[in-house]
This record gives sequence, C-alpha cells and structure tokens, in this order.
Amino acid sequence: MGLRITTLRASSGLAANVGAVTAIFGATGMGIPISTTHAAASSVTGSGVASGQGVNLRVVGEMVLAWVVTIPATLVIGWAMFQLTVLPGPAAYVAVGAVLFVLFGWIGWAMSKALRAEDVAAEIPSEDELREPVAVVPHIEGRGPLM
Repeated sequence: MGLRITTLRASSGLAANVGAVTAIFGATGMGIPISTTHAAASSVTGSGVASGQGVNLRVVGEMVLAWVVTIPATLVIGWAMFQLTVLPGPAAYVAVGAVLFVLFGWIGWAMSKALRAEDVAAEIPSEDELREPVAVVPHIEGRGPLM
C-alpha cells in the first residue's frame, strides 16, 4: 500500500502503523464497525503528507471512489441476485449458474492481470534512496506527487 500512495520510511511507516492500530482498536473498543483497509490506507496517506514525501492524489482519489461506490453497488448486486433466485422452477438455477459462470470468468481474468512479486519489487526504492535523510520539518517543493 505504501508503494503507490507514498514512499514510506522507517519513521513514517511506524507512524502509519500506530495510526491504523489506534483507529482500529479505538473504534472496536467503542463498538463501532470499521474497515481495517480504510484505516490503513488513511494512515499511510497521513504519514506521507506529514513526512513531506507527498502522496499520489490519483491513487487516493481512486480509493475514495471505490469506497463510495462499494456500498450502493453491493446493494444493487444483492437485490439482483435475490430477484434471480425467486424465478419459477429451474430458471432460477440457470440464471444464478450463468451469473456465477461469468463471475468466476471475470475473477480468473482479474487474477491474470494482478500484480506479481517482481512488479512490486521494481517499485521498491533502492537502499541509497531509503538512506537519504528526510527533513525533520517537512518542506514540500513544487508540485511533485501532490498533483
């Protein structure tokens, strides 16, 4: 997650983890449902901004859009699947089987396009880049990844 949103260093990575854990345990302790993925992504984004590394706003925007679309999309899909299961006779089995066939085909296609270990390894900064000191007070220059 830290490779596409921002570049994490040891200190900013620790801050992101502490932030996510605090949010998750705090919400859980109060009985509030929380998405661990949302908490982790938000913590990584906050750490990137606070450390002066900046964030890729395109990636953050895509994540937020996915979060907003997920609940209504699952509502529509759930309603449609219920409607298919109440069809009379064997039509329900055929309809649901067809949907599952398409779904598994799409999952197989998506898995063939997924990132592989070598893709992720290519994005990891070199040892020299990671050893480069970061200013204690963040100073963001130009537009860089903040566009």
